[in-house]
Amino acid sequence: MDGAAPEVWSGLGHALALTGRPDEARKIINQLAQHPGYGWVFPYHYAVINAGLGETDPAFAYLDKENREDSYNLIYVKTDPKLDSLRADARFAELLRQLRLDR
Repeated sequence: MDGAAPEVWSGLGHALALTGRPDEARKIINQLAQHPGYGWVFPYHYAVINAGLGETDPAFAYLDKENREDSYNLIYVKTDPKLDSLRADARFAELLRQLRLDR
């Protein structure tokens, strides 16, 4: 992986998943998890890739972890189009309620 920030890699992973290249998207998940140069990769970045893959349970697990860690990334959750595949799930509405973004 080159020096691109994790959010760039998560966006690429999401795009790869949506364009029928799930193995490459999962490879990015693994590389983010194992790349020592990043130090910390926010759970939100993994959730974005899982959402693209249609893997809702892991995506929500990462979003819940992000919420427990009080990360600023969740300010994007209501409008981020990369999470559109999760919106119909009741857990998404509950997450918005917890974040007080349900209004």
